[in-house]
Amino acid sequence: MIACRPELTVGLAFVLTVAGCRQQTQETAVARIENRTLTMQEIRAKFDSEHPPTEAQIQQYLQQWVADELLYREAVRRGLDQSADVNRRAEDMRRQLVVQALLDNEIYTPGMTEFGTEQITAYFEAHKEEFTVTQPVALISFLLFNERDRATEFRNSVLQGTSWQKAQSTAESRGSVIGRGDSTYYTESRMWPRELWRVSTTIAPGSPSFPISTQDGYYVVYVWKVLKTGSTPDIEYVQAEIRNRLTVERRQRAYRSLVENLRSRFDVDIYVSPSFGDSTVYPR
Repeated sequence: MIACRPELTVGLAFVLTVAGCRQQTQETAVARIENRTLTMQEIRAKFDSEHPPTEAQIQQYLQQWVADELLYREAVRRGLDQSADVNRRAEDMRRQLVVQALLDNEIYTPGMTEFGTEQITAYFEAHKEEFTVTQPVALISFLLFNERDRATEFRNSVLQGTSWQKAQSTAESRGSVIGRGDSTYYTESRMWPRELWRVSTTIAPGSPSFPISTQDGYYVVYVWKVLKTGSTPDIEYVQAEIRNRLTVERRQRAYRSLVENLRSRFDVDIYVSPSFGDSTVYPR
């Protein structure tokens, strides 16, 4: 049985109080193992800043940190940090990280994903046959009301000729709208509550639905258009996919260009042919 040294446990006994104290600073030490200290700031840095860790997550991270630190110290005590295999793998990892840092600076920059409308349209026109609707898609707007009467009043206004946008503005100004969806493409699997899709497939495009009762309130749905299976989609529907394709192509070109430029700056000799049967030196 291995007895715990005082230095290994001082932070553990303290962490429950510290982690739950709202007045603490993020630099508060929550654990220590000999000369290594873990602070609340380090823990929080490992999580999304918009979703701070819960106390349970902090405890889980803390326990894992302690285990990893103890295992590391034992490995070092045994001299495993000096083994040729560990050093080789560490060097391989370091090289991968350094290369990735270069690619992040040269290839994976924000500008690589920026494309104008003309570029997206040109790609769509040149590859239109590659884009096909695989399941029914509806372009839908909806408003969610807190009262059935308000929903019915809104629907009647649209039926009487008021544009959806103007009727929506009026309804929102009265404070009866508690949710909305504006001209969004939906498939059956993406539409929620499920009743909305069922109703959307029964009304004619250009007509508002009757108020749909749900546990959230009363929906009024408006179908702008329906894309049938096998048809060519609107460019707006596939715009995200087009951006992804253009981004991949641009990054591939940038990568090839970067490698070719580097070839001209360094001596590169390849001693085998692609079939590995020729020892001829292939110059740069």
